[in-house]
Amino acid sequence: MALLPCGHHAPASQIRLCEHLLGAAQSDATETAHYRFLRGVRMDYDLCCRNCGDHVRGGENIALFEACETCLAVFSDPDYFHWLGAPGIEERLVVFDQHLETRQFPAALANAKALTPLADGRVLALIGDEMQIFDEEGARVVARVVLPDEREPNWSNRRLTPRLLVSGNSRLAALINDYGRYGVVVDIEQQRVSMSLDRGDYHPEQTPFPVAFFEFGGRTLLVHGTDWNRLDVSDPRTGELISVRPSPTYKSGEERPAHYLDYFHGRLHVSPDDQWMLDDGWVWHPVGVPTWWNLSKWMSENVWESEDGESRRAPIYGDYWNIPMTWLDGRRLAIAGLGSDDDNAPLAGARIFQVENGEEISAFAGPDGAFFGDGTRLYSVGSDGLEIWDVEAGARLGRIADFRPNFQIEGALVEISGSSWRRWNSSESF
Repeated sequence: MALLPCGHHAPASQIRLCEHLLGAAQSDATETAHYRFLRGVRMDYDLCCRNCGDHVRGGENIALFEACETCLAVFSDPDYFHWLGAPGIEERLVVFDQHLETRQFPAALANAKALTPLADGRVLALIGDEMQIFDEEGARVVARVVLPDEREPNWSNRRLTPRLLVSGNSRLAALINDYGRYGVVVDIEQQRVSMSLDRGDYHPEQTPFPVAFFEFGGRTLLVHGTDWNRLDVSDPRTGELISVRPSPTYKSGEERPAHYLDYFHGRLHVSPDDQWMLDDGWVWHPVGVPTWWNLSKWMSENVWESEDGESRRAPIYGDYWNIPMTWLDGRRLAIAGLGSDDDNAPLAGARIFQVENGEEISAFAGPDGAFFGDGTRLYSVGSDGLEIWDVEAGARLGRIADFRPNFQIEGALVEISGSSWRRWNSSESF
């Protein structure tokens, strides 16, 4: 076996090194800041030091050398690399039905402070302090809802943002303030406020309000933040607390108690089969840590499952949170962003994870903006419209120009803009 430039008799890695990183590998240097130098073919890359990277940025060519896998392991820490160059985005264009169903709602809908589509094609909206249901003919008032006053966040241009979400059967709705602490639940059928929500005053400005409906045992239940590091489950019709357990606390210098969770909860995403919860939260440094756990275990086996249960997975640590993510199906999920880069800006792309073991199945460049999934494909909403991705191949299948859905409901993507409503049935378009 030939001697490689790194000085070892071993098979050559597919990744090459600049002469300076080659020297660092030979001296067993660690924590060497470097670039991942993308070749323009999918996510294939070589490695170069920061000085060589500056030469590349200036239009110069640099020499790259083969090395073995053992030498490459020195540069595997994601905290010490930045991207250089551009990835290659594979396209496997297919023919699909791009027909958009359109509707025009009453002009008053354009004044909504928050809205969401219902399963039957109507729209639930907050107009002033009234929750109203709109159809094409007009609107009816469901309930009057007023959230407690709270101060605007004074951090990173965040603003209190009202958000509406509905249960799967469209019989219950939650109105919350993202980046705030308060919310309410409304029983749409009985036209009344059924419970109040409060996640506490410790750094709510960092994340959207953690809240989500799910179905368990024939009941509609609500997961909601009740403190910065605590989620609870309640019956949204009555306010009855389901997840009864103490809240472990401790002070500096004390031994940390069992089940204490040092984690700030963020936006919640329930899997399509109502079996898993995905949480876009963070921990102090600060570091974004998307986390997921099994809802059935939480409800039937272990009241501490959301804190430290055996199903809880947290495989990603990054310099960002409040990022696009979605369930593809009950087994896989997609999270936006590839690696690290200057100014906390990851490379646009998607990482696909197996939910049960937390294993990263694949990663590919390209998807950007909001994410949606339908079991077989990933959808991303970019500046030019909707892009459709084959998850298995990591390839773009096509686009729908100027269609920017902001909701997904019953196998369809829906765009509500002003008083206009557009719907694309993704499940029947291929």
